[in-house]
Amino acid sequence: MYDMKRKNKLSEKQQVMILLAVIGAILVYCIASSISMHKNAFVYEESLDKTVLTVDDRQVTLREFGYYIYEVERFVGEQAVIYDASNPKEYWNKHFRAGRLGAFVSVMARDEAYSLCICDIIYEEMALREGYQLNDQEIAKAKEAADQIYSKMSEQQIAKTGLSLQLIEQIQCRKKLIAKFARDYVKTIDFTGYEGYREELLSAGGAYYQKEILPGHKVKCDEWIKNNLKFGKITINQ
Repeated sequence: MYDMKRKNKLSEKQQVMILLAVIGAILVYCIASSISMHKNAFVYEESLDKTVLTVDDRQVTLREFGYYIYEVERFVGEQAVIYDASNPKEYWNKHFRAGRLGAFVSVMARDEAYSLCICDIIYEEMALREGYQLNDQEIAKAKEAADQIYSKMSEQQIAKTGLSLQLIEQIQCRKKLIAKFARDYVKTIDFTGYEGYREELLSAGGAYYQKEILPGHKVKCDEWIKNNLKFGKITINQ
């Protein structure tokens, strides 16, 4: 009888020890997870020189992609004011349906920025392969456009995106080169089977581009960075 009571007491102590060990393990796991999450948290300003996407062999950093973020947020931000001038932030959370699919404005804006950037890189590479170059007058106009964009950016927007006047000039030269190439390229294409304006068909969302051009290129995105880009809160609504 004495031995049975002693055995039960030992069993209870063992249960307490096991319970404490489990609690301790859970606490250690929670602390370790918290440290890991903090260590791996996405910080925009610390990720400026990380590659957000690759088109074939061309890498685009978050710093360069910041131009597309700025332009898309600026445009959608203007639409948000038209939608509700008293609370434009709410527009970014609005959900639109397209057939059976739908998306929030913030996600649509993010995807649009990616599409525009990818499209520009593809057409720029095509233009360079064909030997297209800008003349001095075209470069001057590109720099003038870049200066206008840069002068309209706030100090906070410049600091956030890491954009410089020189980088914006490079992107504006890219756009000028693409426009120059496109004027000739559009004349060489057979658009049979496609409806709409030729320029629209060749745009980032155009049917011809989506079916005939984009599939011929290897595009890879850093999904972790992409999912952490909260459009509507990067260069506006701070």
